[in-house]
Amino acid sequence: MSTTPLLAHSEGSYKIKTPGTKSQQPAFARERGLPVSEDIVVTKEQTMLNHELARPLVIESAELRLIELPLLKPFTISSGTMTTSVAPIVVLRGNGCEGYAEGVADVLPDYLPETIVSSTMMMRDVLLPAVVGKHIANPQEIERLFRPWRDHQMAKATVEMAFWDLWAKVLGLPLWQVLGGTRSQIEVGASLGIREISETMEEVALHVQQGYRRIKLKINTGHDLELLDAVRTRFPHIHLTVDANCCYTLSDLPLLRKLDSYGLDYIEQPLAWNDLHDHVRLQSFLPRAKPRSARSAALFVRQIRPSPRKAVKLSQRFSM
Repeated sequence: MSTTPLLAHSEGSYKIKTPGTKSQQPAFARERGLPVSEDIVVTKEQTMLNHELARPLVIESAELRLIELPLLKPFTISSGTMTTSVAPIVVLRGNGCEGYAEGVADVLPDYLPETIVSSTMMMRDVLLPAVVGKHIANPQEIERLFRPWRDHQMAKATVEMAFWDLWAKVLGLPLWQVLGGTRSQIEVGASLGIREISETMEEVALHVQQGYRRIKLKINTGHDLELLDAVRTRFPHIHLTVDANCCYTLSDLPLLRKLDSYGLDYIEQPLAWNDLHDHVRLQSFLPRAKPRSARSAALFVRQIRPSPRKAVKLSQRFSM
């Protein structure tokens, strides 16, 4: 792994600090009578009420780094192959605690127009300077603070996630409880890149054996029906999904119907990344086909309004 500071600094990292701020760690949780033991279950209603601290949280400093991790094996989708993962890491500090978050923009604009370069620039030059030194009463203020700047949802979400992590630590609660969670464990799935069918079969078997509850297969034109037939024949009862990464059009409707016949939970992003209109049309024929183009809460509502019972997947990439 390599890590790179985004600005030259005497400590080798990008930091901005408020003058005259001293690090303190008051026992906010105890002052407000909040539970600090992990064996105490907090209901969603109690958690939402406890989101307010005794006084606003001051962001004393921020750090932004860029890391690069080599993948254990190449990961191929319909639009290309990745061999490394590059991501910005944000650290927010306040009241003796640190909140962390990882950005998810890609190096090239092959998912959305936002890239590593534009996302880190936005965080370095705009978003982080906007929060350092501020007295922030709750996480919802982050969204309101960032509202004047258009788009850059991945950059906004990274800073917002770091604040949520910091907020939970200052409260003395696990983040899942602060977000209103009610379970200590959740089911997870695995996403498998495009490989030879025999190799994919081995990967599916391994992940099913390891206990993954859902398998998502990356597909491409010409690498779809035969793959699904092989996987479904051997694993008839697993939760199975496919991700096309925009490789089809509405003219491929007969093929998409065949994909749907394999008992899939959903077909992810079969059409163009920004083609919400045609995805809505496609869902009138195939309700389990779904786009990934809802980049805000308003677009999300527009997407589900024609058929609120359609398949929906929420991504961590955006600030709502």
